[in-house]
Amino acid sequence: VAQRRADVEREIVDRRTEAAQKIAALHAQAQHHCAEVRRRGDEQAAAYQQQLATIQREIQAQRQRLAQLQAELDAAEQRLAQARQEHATVEHEVTQLRQDFREVTRDLTDERNRLAEVRQAAEAAEQHAKEVRARVRREAKRVAELAAAAVMAAATGGADTGEYPKVVARPPADKPAEPPAGGAVPGPAMPVAGSGGALPGPATPVAGSGYAGQDTATAVPVQQEREPGELALAADAE
Repeated sequence: VAQRRADVEREIVDRRTEAAQKIAALHAQAQHHCAEVRRRGDEQAAAYQQQLATIQREIQAQRQRLAQLQAELDAAEQRLAQARQEHATVEHEVTQLRQDFREVTRDLTDERNRLAEVRQAAEAAEQHAKEVRARVRREAKRVAELAAAAVMAAATGGADTGEYPKVVARPPADKPAEPPAGGAVPGPAMPVAGSGGALPGPATPVAGSGYAGQDTATAVPVQQEREPGELALAADAE
């Protein structure tokens, strides 16, 4: 029994020793594993810390970029509002210019119409003036022909037609001429519109001897010159 007890105690001691060794080995292994885990944790923590710092820097940079973009966006919105205001102003100016252009076009059209009317009136006046000048030339030609015919008739001693007055020769100084019956001399010839000639005027009484205003030596027909206005009136009367 004592031997058996001694064997059991020895076995217990051996097992205790073995267990203590196992415990010591496990403890050492646990410490080693714990140190390894701590080292890995520290390394990972350091890596995570670096990543966190990098991410924080990136976040800060992104925030700065966001603030810059926000400022640019605000500036762009201000420029857009200004551009819209300028566009509205330009649209208003364009509308005003279009209205002014329409008014100027309308005024120009009116001026062109008035110019066309004035041109037509000027052409009509020019045509009328040409016709009047042609009539005046024809009248002058006819009057000249009548005057030439009268001169030729007087030169050949033809009969007095009464169209032109005769100028009687002045009598000698020692023998006063007898005035015509009634004591009057024929007055100046009066132009007749449209006749191309003249009619004798009213007789003018003369006191004393001789006739007033008679200086020619022979009796020749006298034609009173007609003014251009009278010729134009005669032409218009025709």
